[in-house]
Amino acid sequence: MNYAIIVAAGKGLRTGDTLPKQFALLNGLPVVIHSMRAFKNAVKQVEVILVLNIEHIEHWKEILQQHDVPDHKVVFGGEQRFNSVKNALETIPPSEDSLIAVHDAARPIITSGMIQKLYYAAMDLGAVVPAVMPADSVRSGTVSNNRIVDRNNIYLIQTPQVFRCEIMKAAFQTHYLPEFTDDASVVEKMGVPIHIIEGEKENFKITFPGDHMHAEAILKQRVQNI
Repeated sequence: MNYAIIVAAGKGLRTGDTLPKQFALLNGLPVVIHSMRAFKNAVKQVEVILVLNIEHIEHWKEILQQHDVPDHKVVFGGEQRFNSVKNALETIPPSEDSLIAVHDAARPIITSGMIQKLYYAAMDLGAVVPAVMPADSVRSGTVSNNRIVDRNNIYLIQTPQVFRCEIMKAAFQTHYLPEFTDDASVVEKMGVPIHIIEGEKENFKITFPGDHMHAEAILKQRVQNI
């Protein structure tokens, strides 16, 4: 059995909506369901673990009554993303063969092909993350004291990030640190090398006003191309 932890515990209100972005409708379905279905369609034996804010559980029950939701297990999130993922990991039994993916619920445009590519890579490499390289010039520093950075050495990290089970469970046997900005940073702290796999430009995270419309346009285009 492989696992997909879908992190949907954030407030997610930067888009300007009153409803957290992971629950907003996208082509008739809540954003998070698109993400859940992507894993169910990509991996034959996968258990989806959905991490929710306890304040949103009643809303989630309403969604379950209104939509066809893939089979899943619900875990409540913690104060930080690190704690939310750790809570989900505690429900997964130790295994030398299983793979664990962690995905942002608000990245609903992820493709089955990308998911499969990452799982296959993680079997051999142990810890893989998708990333794209910036198209724009990059500078580092402050607004008044900065310098150009070689963008060929810069990667914009996405999810899902996929790890062998024993690696991830061992890495999260620690306490939260501010430097833990994603799951790979936790694994890296243990000394495990992180391997970068070329990601997809369309696998962006719905965060700001306009992102939702962009995502809808992409999904509609995909339906037309089928």
